[in-house]
Amino acid sequence: MDKAAQEQVADQVDQVDVDQTAKAWIQEQMDTEVNRIRTVGTSVIPVGIKNCGILPNFDQRKARAINRIELDTNFNVNKVEQVMVSAPVEYPHKENFFFVHVVLVTSSPIPLLVPYLYQAGLKVTQPERVDGDRKIPSKEVVLKNDLKEFLFINKQGIRGRFSIHEYHDFAYNEITVEEKALLQQQFDASPYCQQKNSRPLPTKLAVFDYDSTLFLSPSLSPSLWHSKLVNALTDEDGIGPGWWKDRRSLDLGPEVAADGWRGYWNEDMVSQARDCLKDKNTLTVILTGRRAIPFQPMIEAMTAAQGLAFDLYGLRPDPSVDTQQDHTSNTSSKHHTLYGAPSVFRNTLDFKSAFLLNLLHNLPSIRDITMWDDRAHHVKRFTDYLDRLKRIDLIDKLAVLYVPPIRPRFRPMWEHAVVADMLTRHHDNVKLFHKTQQWNRAVQSVNWDMVERKEHEKDEKNEKLLDELVALQANSSTAFPPAITAVSPRNNANSTHLLPLSNNNDEMATTTIHTHATHMHMNLRPMASATVFQLDDASMQSLRNLLEPICRDWIAKKTASIPQEGNWREKAEQAIWYGHQVFVHDAPIEPRHAKGTLGIKIGTNAKLTVTHLSAPHPEHGVSALVKLHGLEPDRRPMLLPLMYCPSAEDALWGAQHKMKWQRPPQTLDNWHGHATLTYSYRLGLESYRRALPKITYKQKNNSRKRHRP
Repeated sequence: MDKAAQEQVADQVDQVDVDQTAKAWIQEQMDTEVNRIRTVGTSVIPVGIKNCGILPNFDQRKARAINRIELDTNFNVNKVEQVMVSAPVEYPHKENFFFVHVVLVTSSPIPLLVPYLYQAGLKVTQPERVDGDRKIPSKEVVLKNDLKEFLFINKQGIRGRFSIHEYHDFAYNEITVEEKALLQQQFDASPYCQQKNSRPLPTKLAVFDYDSTLFLSPSLSPSLWHSKLVNALTDEDGIGPGWWKDRRSLDLGPEVAADGWRGYWNEDMVSQARDCLKDKNTLTVILTGRRAIPFQPMIEAMTAAQGLAFDLYGLRPDPSVDTQQDHTSNTSSKHHTLYGAPSVFRNTLDFKSAFLLNLLHNLPSIRDITMWDDRAHHVKRFTDYLDRLKRIDLIDKLAVLYVPPIRPRFRPMWEHAVVADMLTRHHDNVKLFHKTQQWNRAVQSVNWDMVERKEHEKDEKNEKLLDELVALQANSSTAFPPAITAVSPRNNANSTHLLPLSNNNDEMATTTIHTHATHMHMNLRPMASATVFQLDDASMQSLRNLLEPICRDWIAKKTASIPQEGNWREKAEQAIWYGHQVFVHDAPIEPRHAKGTLGIKIGTNAKLTVTHLSAPHPEHGVSALVKLHGLEPDRRPMLLPLMYCPSAEDALWGAQHKMKWQRPPQTLDNWHGHATLTYSYRLGLESYRRALPKITYKQKNNSRKRHRP
């Protein structure tokens, strides 16, 4: 941001006028909160404020708020280690103003409690900025304030900038009665409680996450599916319950189950779990955001196939059995068309935190907790959380260990069968809604006897199948996979129809609950997902002949250098050769905007040469930097992914600066290829648009996340 823009931003600091009425009201809120915290056995140090306001931040594409608070203390704010914020409360004396408590955690056992009054929906003027070759004029925008960014200033003028997390109470008494009841039922029914009289009280707790930590759980591959479809399938109560709540996301088919899910386990973690289970002083549990209904029977069967009998299966117990039965048996759509019963816990982190507190309440003998998780941000959050438990003397030792996530082998035919089933069942539900105003909430399973499966299509190493995937991305294939294709006179021949088409327009009328599209809204078709330079066939093949053997050898050596239990990684996801599209922009730029955004038109041809190859990576594989010739103005080298794991495709966008580069082999000195600026394609639903279902106020508070639990 230039100096003029910075001065313009500085002039827009919105100071809150804290009058006498506001001061009295804030002091009342602070006194109430301090007393509440002290009654549950913990302490805080209340800190007053001299001033507060909102500073607009225009560094990102959308303007965001930095919450500026001047503290009435000489405490060095740079010693703050973590910031948490409570749920906002409406300020009764001024419209559009809200109040929160801000907790500052330091190395001291007692945190600081700071009041904060702020205005919502603040309008500011965004300065003129340049995006690539485009100049975006100044305009008035509404400042988004998600209470995630804070700037603290003490009386000496010392400043500290922080990103905050949610405000979690960590006293057992703060768990709601409903949550306690579910957690206690889960604990009382656990295998540990059934045999606790025959074993000593545990002093250690071993906690294993399930998805991508213990088990190589499948997900939707970005190399196959359009991001909008992935969002629709993972969104809770969109097309089905949502991927991480849907039984079908873990149903890998009868052959895999009969083989004990071989090839789907992180054997390093399985070995670690076995060691923990042998120790009678250790309580060994699975802790996952997957719901007990419908996943607990599945996960118990899966772990049993590995000879693992955990002391407690900590799946989210909401909804309860009774709640779920009432929900599924009631097919009325009078109130809502949600697939799942309302949640009790706010989110997965809230559940896991309460789960740990309930265990410590039942088993105060536990003083040592070790956790394993595949998500770096969860590792940090639980390290901070357990450290706070240690500070209030609930535990003595803690360790939260990061497990690099490994995906299962690429099975595009399995993904296609499961997605087809989800789309078809949801389509049937929409028809049911229009006919009878009812909604089927029963847990769904894939009928594998009805799925057409050919032996050659099940193998991710099959060259024909992978060639079809590359052809799909280039939009040069009539359908993917080739075995499931139909052509409708209503659509062009590139559609892949998973559902029967109806001639009854009334039967398939537009629904205001889930989609505003007509009966064709469930047809899969290739959709533009990004802007790329597409290599011609001759260039693709010659480059592959030169580099694929080298890349495979590099990646194999890199993978072999990683310590592991046996050779289980060989059965997990492997890098696949693509090598046909140069990354230009992660969105499909419309032809009329291409010249202004990219400086070149769609359809522009270019000659390319390889300047560097990346060092091999087990998931990201090997990429090339290519120089594009014949373009005006001259371009810096661009990324051409050559060979990578299908699940890692999204991570490659923007990863160029993180890669280590080396000169290519001399065999490429005389190679050059030809490419055309066009689009990369993935399977998606072209006309699908979800409208929010009717939900109750309680369900609004239980915010529904799209992320994996």
